[in-house]
Amino acid sequence: MTAHLPATERAWADFLGAMASCGIRTKDKIEPSSKIIRFHVEGDKKGTKNGWLTFHEDHPASGAFGSYKLGRSETWTVDKPERMSPQDRAEIQRRMAETRRQREEEQARAHAACRAAAAAIVAATEPARQDHPYLVKKNLNVTAGLRQLARDVKYEVTDEEKPQRTARKGALVIPIYGPDKTLHSVQTIDGQGRKHFIYGTNKKGNYWSIGKLTKRIIIGEGYSTCATVHAATGCCTVIAFDSGNLPAVAKAIRAKYPDHEIVLAADNDRFTMEPVPNPGMTKACEAAAEVAGLVAWPEFDDGATLDDGGTPTDFNDLAAVRKNLESVAAAFAAAVPPHDIENHADPRRERPAPQASAAPIPLSAPFRAEISEAAVRALRARGFEWGSEVEVAGAFCQAAARSLGSLIYSEGHFWTFNSRHWERLDDQALRRALHILDGAEIDPMGKASKLLKLSSRMIDGVLREMSVMTGDATFFENPAPGVPARNGLVQFACDGRVTLVPHAPEHRRRFVVDADFEPIVTPYEPPGGSLLERLFAGSFKGDHDAHEKVSLIAETLGAAAAGLATQIGHPKALLLYGACAGNGKSAIAALFSALLPANAVCSISPADMNDKTMIVGLAGCAANVADELGGKAIAGDIFKRAVTGETVPGRDVYKPKMEFKPVAQHVFTTNSLPDFAGGFDRGLQRRFMVVEFSRPIPAAEIVPNIAERIAREELEALLGFAVTGASRLVKRGGFSVPASSKAALDTWLRSDPLQQWSEFHLQSTSEPPPGGWPKTRELFESCRRWMLNEGYRESSVPAPNVFTQRLRSMKLIRDTVRRSDGARAIGVTLASAR
Repeated sequence: MTAHLPATERAWADFLGAMASCGIRTKDKIEPSSKIIRFHVEGDKKGTKNGWLTFHEDHPASGAFGSYKLGRSETWTVDKPERMSPQDRAEIQRRMAETRRQREEEQARAHAACRAAAAAIVAATEPARQDHPYLVKKNLNVTAGLRQLARDVKYEVTDEEKPQRTARKGALVIPIYGPDKTLHSVQTIDGQGRKHFIYGTNKKGNYWSIGKLTKRIIIGEGYSTCATVHAATGCCTVIAFDSGNLPAVAKAIRAKYPDHEIVLAADNDRFTMEPVPNPGMTKACEAAAEVAGLVAWPEFDDGATLDDGGTPTDFNDLAAVRKNLESVAAAFAAAVPPHDIENHADPRRERPAPQASAAPIPLSAPFRAEISEAAVRALRARGFEWGSEVEVAGAFCQAAARSLGSLIYSEGHFWTFNSRHWERLDDQALRRALHILDGAEIDPMGKASKLLKLSSRMIDGVLREMSVMTGDATFFENPAPGVPARNGLVQFACDGRVTLVPHAPEHRRRFVVDADFEPIVTPYEPPGGSLLERLFAGSFKGDHDAHEKVSLIAETLGAAAAGLATQIGHPKALLLYGACAGNGKSAIAALFSALLPANAVCSISPADMNDKTMIVGLAGCAANVADELGGKAIAGDIFKRAVTGETVPGRDVYKPKMEFKPVAQHVFTTNSLPDFAGGFDRGLQRRFMVVEFSRPIPAAEIVPNIAERIAREELEALLGFAVTGASRLVKRGGFSVPASSKAALDTWLRSDPLQQWSEFHLQSTSEPPPGGWPKTRELFESCRRWMLNEGYRESSVPAPNVFTQRLRSMKLIRDTVRRSDGARAIGVTLASAR
């Protein structure tokens, strides 16, 4: 093919052919040069330049090439050395020495710049977050020491084409250390899973490890593989970063730990034939043979695919395909010496490694938020180094995360994601799991091991340290808005349009409605003749604004289910008011419990919200439905903060106090509009919307237990009704309050004793009276006398400072000002009773 080319071009073509035969090909346009040239190798990631070459055109034509990724370098000459003259051989040796010197100098400069860049990047990191998109996609927990960039970092490298580089905020940062703990480089992984090494990275023999030192050390390629293996086995797992670096890292680990067992976690690249067949297995077996180690590899059924259609190759893929970690652990239990593997290209065991004993959990199956007893017993069998509360807590957190898939502590409890939503772990179940560790060996590799003695006090300490290790106080503060149906999260565009997306941990929702939502099939309004329609028809029959009242109830249901109650512009509590009995208000209030699961609904009256041990029950609830208000109940500032979602203090009995942001939609029922101990101030007025029930439902129309029947028979229709309300709420930016509700609120306002007193005793005026504007103290004494004469108790009279605050909220009062002789009310004069 090259016979008709000039000698120099023929030599260059033969050189490139030799490079291709070694699996190093490129589409880059390269001109022959005696200087070292970097280029992109076909099959490597876009933008990388792992290939290098140098070529001497003059006689005798010669060159060298290699791949930093594969850890491979080769030399080439136009003729065999034995056929050359002594002078030509000497020239070739001189060139090779020069090439070697150039490479060493270039690498030394690149490595030095890389170390400086790595130090700058690591200095700009913060602890990695559990909701990082890459960790979520790979279903991984944050491992100890994992960091992510807190800001963009600009750095310089020795690449002449692009010396200025930027590491972007949010990327995961995996450090690359040498055996002497020198930081050589970092690997960054962004939210899309794109991995990047700093230009000039020196990977050979360098690594990063996950977990504390164990008797068995496992060495794998990438972070997701090694994090999965560590989660499944609990063993110290070392990241070599690629298959070509496995032998060098294995040698480094063997030199450092000569008495430990080493297992190579191979990628099963069975469909990759270059540069060698199945490079993951081939390099792992080569490394294992060098250090007298074992090899474990993932096996997949023919035709197995990942959820995104990709081909599974590594242990993270195995966990994803099998939907468990036990299959990963089983593969390591079946690890073998490399000489027992006959075919590295397509490794098959005589008997496949056992799979998990339990079948994968389908998404539709109920999830038990309990830690696997087997996982805790495996931890007990490994023992502890010194048996402190901190060590036990750390190891138990890892075992729990492996068993459950995720573990965080927030708002006073431990939580795990169950494929649909975050679920609270039972406190007593956690303690029972810790009981299994009682009697575990401490320092099992030592000569005089002891046994772990777990007391109730130590268990408390372990749980306390676990809460610190996995704690995130703000984890649930900003859940993704949307109605969580059984088959996905119903989300809303700004114009109210509906989309259905799969559930994900980053949504941070804590419940699902036990019904599927199908955008085309699910009814958006109560179907004709349904129980839901009968309930609304019976409750509002004859009301001129019945449709508006039903719409408001839909919006309130939607606000609760979608987590919008405290996110909209003007959060409000819904008050269902009806003086007569049997008017449907209790049944409508019960719709919230019909729609939402029990763990998402609480019943805390406003009177109890000043009690920190009671208000903590609001944490995580989507709706708070309570009966009958009392005037004293709504007089506190805490109630207003609960309605608007501001931070409130709370405390579970026997647990430390905490602060949280309520997200519940509040719904109350009452037979009478109550008075208020501190008065119905403007802040309270803004927090309520009233729906009146004026019609007693005839006995012939009453459907017993109608709300419970709707939950059993028409939950999908109720879900669609709530979705419609939430969509309208998002589009409008607030509740559509009927005129009758505003009128009822105004009537309620006039029932306030301070408001009644002002109507009788205050007169609006634009000019101050002869004696000046009245003192607030005089107005207070007038109000107090009037209230006592009207039969109010002394305890119902607001304190002077509260009275002054209430004056500012009255429409007649323009302002209150403080003068040398006391505060005065501007805009009114005190009149005799009219």
